[in-house]
Amino acid sequence: MTNSSLLIPSCYRFFRLDRNYKLGGGILLITQSAFISNIENQITNPDIELLHCSIRKHNKMRLINVIVCYRPPNSCLDKCLEIFYNFLSNINYTDYPTYFLGDFNVPINKDQSKKIKLLSLFSNFGFKLVNSENTFLNISHPSQLDLVFSNISSQSLINNILTQPLHFTDHCLCLLY
Repeated sequence: MTNSSLLIPSCYRFFRLDRNYKLGGGILLITQSAFISNIENQITNPDIELLHCSIRKHNKMRLINVIVCYRPPNSCLDKCLEIFYNFLSNINYTDYPTYFLGDFNVPINKDQSKKIKLLSLFSNFGFKLVNSENTFLNISHPSQLDLVFSNISSQSLINNILTQPLHFTDHCLCLLY
């Protein structure tokens, strides 16, 4: 898919991490053009796709880290948790508000053992799960696969998370505003 085919208005800027090892898919992060946004890190392999951007409104505004990830359903969760651990150990997330979100393919409202592993890892780094709605709307098995973690306790930056169904996928859009 070309950038021009995305039909994103010019008042937005987008960052892509296309899948190199398989046809289709990838990660897309959209920010307002008024924000100063930069790619800080990226990881792409068959086990995980991860895109880390820094975002600020203007030069004097505090930086925000946004980390978007996709974990394929057939990838080894323990291997992905090790990647997350190494990644978080090597970035400065403690001095800045940080949101770590994406499709983790861990149905936390159904699979308790995977839920405990994932939530424990993020908790050890000071992150809390901040969304609670089902985001995968399969008619027979709706679940919460798309998760938003944050290291800030108040909603001073993000006031709400809107979960919106989309017509072209069985996953919802998670809009942070």
